[in-house]
Order: sequence, then C-alpha cells, then structure tokens
Amino acid sequence: MKTTLIKRCSRLTAAIALVWLAVACGGGGDTSVPTETSGTTPGTTTGTTPPNDTTTTGTPGLLDPAIVSKPGQGGNYEPVVAMDAAGNAISVWRREVSSFPFTYELLARRYVVGSGWQEVQSLAGPTVQDIQPPVLTMDKSTGKATLAWAVMRPLNTVTNMVTTDVVSRAFDPATGWAAALAIDSDKPILSAGIALATDATGNVMAVWNRYEGQKTNLYASRLAVSGGSWSAPVSIENNNEFQALDYNAQLAFAPNGDALVVWKRSVTGGAIWANKYTTGAGWGVNEQLALGSGSGPAPVRFIDYPQLAVDGNGNAILTYTQQLFINPTAAYEVTLRTKRYSGGTWSADSTPIGAAYNCSNCPNQFPARVQANAQGQAVATWMTKEGSTYKVYASRTNSSGTWEQQVLNSNLPEFLDTALLPDAGIDDAGNITVVWSPSTSNNTSNIYSARYTAGTGWGAAQVLESYPDTAQLPRIAMNARGSAMTVWLQFENAVGTVIAGRYFSSGR
Repeated sequence: MKTTLIKRCSRLTAAIALVWLAVACGGGGDTSVPTETSGTTPGTTTGTTPPNDTTTTGTPGLLDPAIVSKPGQGGNYEPVVAMDAAGNAISVWRREVSSFPFTYELLARRYVVGSGWQEVQSLAGPTVQDIQPPVLTMDKSTGKATLAWAVMRPLNTVTNMVTTDVVSRAFDPATGWAAALAIDSDKPILSAGIALATDATGNVMAVWNRYEGQKTNLYASRLAVSGGSWSAPVSIENNNEFQALDYNAQLAFAPNGDALVVWKRSVTGGAIWANKYTTGAGWGVNEQLALGSGSGPAPVRFIDYPQLAVDGNGNAILTYTQQLFINPTAAYEVTLRTKRYSGGTWSADSTPIGAAYNCSNCPNQFPARVQANAQGQAVATWMTKEGSTYKVYASRTNSSGTWEQQVLNSNLPEFLDTALLPDAGIDDAGNITVVWSPSTSNNTSNIYSARYTAGTGWGAAQVLESYPDTAQLPRIAMNARGSAMTVWLQFENAVGTVIAGRYFSSGR
C-alpha cells in the first residue's frame, strides 16, 4: 500500500499553529480525466522580447524530471522556488533530520541554464530549533535572491519561555550565499508568517506577524540593495482588537518601488486589511478592504485566504474566498472574489472571478494563488470541494480584463488538502502553465500540468512526472520569457520524502 504524504505541522498549541501555518496554487473544455502523457512537450511561446532580458538558450521543451534533494535522504518538505530572467532557478526546502529530538535544517540547490543542477547546500542547521517553512524572493534581472525563515529558540530555563527569531540569508550568483542576518530577534513564540518581496532595483522588504499580548500585529523591515543590516522593525497596522490575530500577509512591489501588503484579521467572520509603502515616505494608514459577518440572520459571510499580485503599471489584484451561509441546512454559496487597486485606491466593490457554487458541510475551502505579468494579465488557481467531489480551477483575464474560468480537473475521488493545491506561472506573452496534484483511489498521486497558449487556448492536462510513488505540493516559478521550473514533494518507498523538479525551456 502506498503511503500518502502528510504536510508536517508544528508541535504547538492550536492558536500558535494557526499563525505558523498561515505563512503561507478559453477553450479546451473540462479535462476531468487527464491521460498519462509524460514527456509530451508543450508548444513554444511567442511574443516580443522584454527589454533588459537575457535570452534563454537551449532546445525548447521539457527536460527529464530530476531528484533535487540529496540522494538517500528523506524528510524533505515545503519546497519553494524562484527563477531569474535568464532562466536560472533556486529551490529551498526544509528537512526534518530527526523526530526526537526534533532536528531540522534548510537546504538549497541552484539550477543553471546550460549546466543543470549545482550542489545541494545547507543554509541552516541541523539544529534542535524548530525551523519553519522558508520563503524566497528574487531580483529577476540579476538573479540575486533573499531567503527568510522563522526559528524557535530552545526553552529559556530562566524565563521558562520559548521565543522566535526571524532570519534571512542573501544569495549572489557571483559569490554564493552570504551569512545570516537577523530581521527580528527573541520575540514571543507566535512571531512568524513572513512575506518577502524584491523591488525593481534590488531592495528587499519583509513583513511578518509578532505576538503582542493576546493579539498579533504586523511589522515590516527593509534591506537596501547597498547591503548592511535590515532596518529597525516598524508596525504597519494598529490592531487593537483583543485576541485578534493578524497573519497570512501577502506583499508585492510596483515598478517604482512602492509596495502593497494585504493580510487576514481573525475577527468574527474574518476581515481583509491592506497598507501601502511609498518610497521615501514609508508606510501609510492601514485600511479594511473586506469584512465578514460571522453571526446574525442568513446570509452569514465568512472571508479568508487573501492573495496579491501587482503588474508592471503598479495596479494590483487581491483575491479572497467568500462563503455565504444561506440556509439552515448548512448550505454555503462559495465564490472566489477580487478587488482591484489602481490610481492609488482600492475598488469599492469586489467581483467574482469564477462562478458561485453551493456546497454543504464545507466551511473550510482552500486558498487560491494569483499571478500577474507586467502587461496586467493575470491568472488565479484554486481547488474546491463541491458536494462529495473536488475540482481544480484556473481563471485568467482576457484582453478586456474579464475573468474566464476553466475547469482543469474534476470529480477527484479522494480528500484533498493544502499539499495538493494548484500553482501557476504566467509569462509576458500571456502564456500560462498550471501545476497540481490530484489524489487517486489507491492513495497515490502524480503532478499534472495544463498549459494556456495565447491565441490558442487551454490544452489537455498532462502528467508532469511518472515516478511510482506519491507526489504532492507542486510549486512553479516562471520568468517573462516563459521558461519555468516546477518542484514538488516526491515519496520514495525506501527513503521517504524527497524534493523533485522538472525544467521547461521556452527557447526564447
């Protein structure tokens, strides 16, 4: 019997786990039964060459899948990946070295166009400290990257407290990984939930939540491209609500260096808040963008899972899930909704991205992921539970800005969780690649991919890998020219969980 992967949770209280785990997927028809066509090469992309971009050399198409983590070592989880303009990529993941005592390390590996995967490098640990899932951002023009993570300190026997550090390491293609830098140090245990972004000139911003007396507040710090240390943390919101947690921050830069951040506040029914960083002026006043009700007569509204993307003109797209409790029989009307930021203001109303659907016994839906290219085209991907079945969706904006929904996989038979959520990349020509992992009746799964080609439409879903054991948690990074790297968790029967990857060259 195959073993199903289970995403590891931190051994914390329920309230702590809530915040730590919140860090954190046209034509063609419904491809509800993907066929195993592993190795099929998607068509090449078309479009004009973006300025200041480096041509990717090599034959267009998919390379063979490869094991990215160290051979013979299991316990690898939570891969993240980023890609530069030339097609070079970096993947970072967490490895549980032992379960008693709990020992972790962070590992990284770089893919270089024309050379392949370089050596695996250890960036933190092994250590008895509890390293949480990493986040990664990259300056696409230079290939410089910044990694950040939260780590729990050992118990302080004097104060009888466990505290948290937020730490970063920078990567330069010319010199490798630099020494670790502190972003925030020795703070209460609930401090975590990091978001990272890099602006057009290489400055990096970090946003994270810090526990402060029965609530969590959001803080931000900036690392200048000139180097040095992170700036002193500053509060970017005024959460004065008792026991309200601010978490799941999402951060993105506009080309002029301004930044937007959105986050979830855990009030009754949920709320989405936002703030803006202006170059030279700092952070503004936070504002509420959406509010659930959570009680009272039907319909009762629950909102959750904010996601954010910014285009080349500084316009932003916020997506979030809305659930309306519509009758006493536990029926919910669920929609993925969006608000738009343009000209310095957020739209007053939200609009649905996909069609609403009704479900019962489904108060917890799954988060979407949204990406946008420089031209303002966007794609959102998500997964739903509709009745007793699950579906994978993608929705893209057409030339008029209207969202067009596509079912990529339907009637999935097994329970799906966040380890199977879809992810997507979009290039500057509007070509899209979506990756996901459906579960099958014998508790195994493969990584699937579907491609939208500008001017043609959606192609059929294809198997991206055909290893004999379970594969989950696919993550994709795509550059403006359409080259992409997908990494995922792969189970090996004799080893455990490893990290695997597959590279696609657009030939541009």
